[in-house]
Amino acid sequence: MVQLHVDSHAGSVPARLTIWVNGFLLVNDLTGERSSSRLEPYIRAGENLLEVEITGAVDDRVTVAVQIVDPDNGDPGRSLVSITLPAAGENPFKASERFDLAGPWPIWLWTTFPSVMRPDDPDILLSARAVVARLATLLARGPDTELLDMLRLKHDEIGLALDIGGPHMDAGLRDGLAALRRQDGFRVEMARSAQFRLSWSSDLRLARALRADGTDAIRIGAAGRMDGFEVTLGCPDGTWQVVR
Repeated sequence: MVQLHVDSHAGSVPARLTIWVNGFLLVNDLTGERSSSRLEPYIRAGENLLEVEITGAVDDRVTVAVQIVDPDNGDPGRSLVSITLPAAGENPFKASERFDLAGPWPIWLWTTFPSVMRPDDPDILLSARAVVARLATLLARGPDTELLDMLRLKHDEIGLALDIGGPHMDAGLRDGLAALRRQDGFRVEMARSAQFRLSWSSDLRLARALRADGTDAIRIGAAGRMDGFEVTLGCPDGTWQVVR
């Protein structure tokens, strides 16, 4: 397995930690936590890119590493790359490192997407929000066949990367939603137009749908709890698709 491992120590003032792997915004949180995430859906054979930024407090310290992990016992093997912040410079602290992976890895469709040359174009923002809003509506009340169709690329590629299959991804989402929809207070919240933002990859090929405060554009939950529903978009042929 390939994992992203985060080891952070918060200072006196909480800071925001953001981590991208190949343009996917995978960590968008406050420091003070240790976590690890599997990276197979976000990496490729050959050169890969890790980017880390920490803002808000200069006395925070975070180490982010990409590691090969033995799946049998979970022990980390060799580290492919590691970044520790803060480093020399002024706040915000940001660093990037490239790392190589030997194949074979599937050729993910997102690796072929072109960049969007005008990320500040209001029409681009409007069209992206329309796709995310449609996804939010389907999460709230279906039909689930259309919902799963919107998520086909995401589920097929993650299912393949994690060796569980797209149908398993479909079933997990469908069953989870069915349980949530039966609970009191079930709701799906979509960011209003004025609050909708896109967090772009450095090469302008991928964009994560967020709110102005940095949380996810879609929130879903019930019984007093709301969680973000992560959405990363790409635009391979002039039309937005849900990539992850």
